[in-house]
Amino acid sequence: ATGGFVDGCAVRGSRANAVSGDGSLIAGHLDAQGWRGAAWIDGALTMIGQDDVKGWVGSVNAVSDNGAVAVGGEAGDFDGWGWGIDGYVWHADTDTTTNIGHVAMPCETFAPWACDWMPEIVLPTTPFGVSDRGDIVVGRAGSPWDGFAGFFWMEETGIVEFGEFLRGQGIVEAYTNDVISPLAISGDGKTIVGWGLGQTNQ
Repeated sequence: ATGGFVDGCAVRGSRANAVSGDGSLIAGHLDAQGWRGAAWIDGALTMIGQDDVKGWVGSVNAVSDNGAVAVGGEAGDFDGWGWGIDGYVWHADTDTTTNIGHVAMPCETFAPWACDWMPEIVLPTTPFGVSDRGDIVVGRAGSPWDGFAGFFWMEETGIVEFGEFLRGQGIVEAYTNDVISPLAISGDGKTIVGWGLGQTNQ
C-alpha cells in the first residue's frame, strides 16, 4: 500500500479477510468472545450485525468489488442457544444485515444413517461470494462432521442447493458432478467459481 500499514484497532485478534476493489471497505472480525464481524470503512472501525437478534454476527468472508455489501455466517440465534447458524448480507450504506437463513434437508438425502433420531438435517451456511448489489450469494452449507453442500441464494428464491440451481438452469453436467463449494461470484452475478467432485470423485 502506498500509505503503509493501517492500524485497524487496538483490540487483540483483529483480522481482515476481504477488501473492496478500491480499498475503501475492509472487513473481517475481532476476536472478542468469538469472532465478531467487523468492517473498516475508510479506516474507521464498525462492528457489524448489531441489528441481529443476538447483537452480533460472525466473521466476514467476502465483500463485493464495489464495497457496497459483505457476507459471512453465524447470524440469527438457533434454538435460543445464543449462537447463529445462518448466513447474512451486510449493507454498508445502512449498516444493516439481511439474514439469508440456513439449509434444512431430509435425512435421507444427506445422512440416511441418522434418520432414526434426526429426520431433518440442519446445516449452517457459510457465504463465500456476493454480487455487487447483494442480491445473489453463494457458499456452502454443512460442517466437517456432516459434510458439505453448495448453496445459491437470491432475494426472490431464498436458499437453493447449488446442484438443484444448476440443473434448473439446464446445466446437464450438474447431474453427474457435485459442486460442493462455490467460492466466488462476479459483480454482475453471472459468473461463479468453486470446486466439487466429478464421476471419479476428483
